[in-house]
Amino acid sequence: MKTIFPLKGTVSQELLDEISRYRQEDFGWRNGKMFGYVYYPGDETAAVAERVYMMYIHDNTLNPTAFGSVRRMENELVAMAGELLHGSRHTTGSVTSGGTESILMAMKVARDRKREGMPGIIPEVIVPVTAHPAFDKAAHYLNMRLLHAPLGHDLRVDVRAMESLISTRTVMLVGSAPCFPYGVVDPITEIAALAARHKLLCHVDACLGGLMLPFLEKLGYPVSPFDFRVKGVTSISADMHKYGYAAKGVSLILYRDPELRKRQFFITTEWPGGIFASASLLGSKSGGPVAAAWTTVKLMGSEGYMEQASEVMDSVKKIRDGIRAIGGLEIMGQPEMSVFAVRSGKYDIHAIGDELAGRGWLTDRLQNPDCIHLTVTGLQAGREEEFLKDLGESVDLVKHRHRETAANRLVIAAVSGLSTLLPEKQFGRFMNAASSLVSAEGKSSGSRALYGINAKLKNRHNLKELVTSLYDRMYRAR
Repeated sequence: MKTIFPLKGTVSQELLDEISRYRQEDFGWRNGKMFGYVYYPGDETAAVAERVYMMYIHDNTLNPTAFGSVRRMENELVAMAGELLHGSRHTTGSVTSGGTESILMAMKVARDRKREGMPGIIPEVIVPVTAHPAFDKAAHYLNMRLLHAPLGHDLRVDVRAMESLISTRTVMLVGSAPCFPYGVVDPITEIAALAARHKLLCHVDACLGGLMLPFLEKLGYPVSPFDFRVKGVTSISADMHKYGYAAKGVSLILYRDPELRKRQFFITTEWPGGIFASASLLGSKSGGPVAAAWTTVKLMGSEGYMEQASEVMDSVKKIRDGIRAIGGLEIMGQPEMSVFAVRSGKYDIHAIGDELAGRGWLTDRLQNPDCIHLTVTGLQAGREEEFLKDLGESVDLVKHRHRETAANRLVIAAVSGLSTLLPEKQFGRFMNAASSLVSAEGKSSGSRALYGINAKLKNRHNLKELVTSLYDRMYRAR
């Protein structure tokens, strides 16, 4: 049935019933079977934060003079995070809608700084191959060029390789704390020293670890230096809505030098509608997420965050020990916190992931090499044995079933074969059809089909066509 704009309003109870039906399609994260995506502070903290969120849901942060209490909370969030990450009294920053916006702001600052001395240049930023795609996205939007440096044997970026990529167009070096795929912290001290020698900016993407690593350090865990204590680090991004346990979406972008943040602002004084100023990418946004994030920090305090971090790491130890006890699996590298990847040199790891999905577990998938990926939160506490049992059974099933579904084999073989035979236009139409077959495979085997195609396709543009088609289908009203 075609979706149309409603002529008359819906009765509230009917609407709530409709939402309840819609919600049945969503993943039930409260059962602890979802790794990542939701970072829950616990019922008591969540209840108060939700109440404050609703108090500010209609307030607009666009006007800092009209909503002074929200502005005060933003400033205090930046100051508290700056102190946690060993900034000085000069440390400044902004609250953003998420890690992508924080990274985009750091990239914009770097671009504008370079163009002040070299107008019209396309500035270059050097990142590890494991850097979050938000950097690629920012480069795409901001007319910049991203250079990807390879990893060393420890899965951290090779700093010598970074240095070999530096040119007169380079404006910034980037390291992750930690990187999403493997949970390792790049050698920030070396990267920052390299940046300082070449008079470059150095950004640390601590969106994952910014509100976790400091508390692990307080608990006595070994943590690689990554924050403003490292000379040469000029900016840090840290997500409040990850291990800061705030409601989506709140992130922070922090700068060592206040002059850097000034390049982030957008200000126009010629508009007939008046002087327009915006501190970051978004204009209008609700005060709810900001107020809820501020509330969460105030309620939990350092002790509360340390307690959460300790509980998470207890789960991590149990899960990692259990994984190592299962034959044929290995954990990639030496992860420094609660994010890590699992690969197999014996079995199809994506098939194992699909088996886990059939048992209700949601894990991420990695490639080059193929892995399943776990982001452990407090929601997994007490569910470790259940997960390990299901993981072991999934491995046993895959061990004795060295075959793909007929649909998978057909799609993979057809896509890989026709990619070399069909003209680009006809192949594009075929990819649309293939995307419907992959999505029809469902949760239990769709990922395996997609990554099977990925492994066979030599033309990366063709793979991008398939993913584009899949995404296009997902974002259409039924």
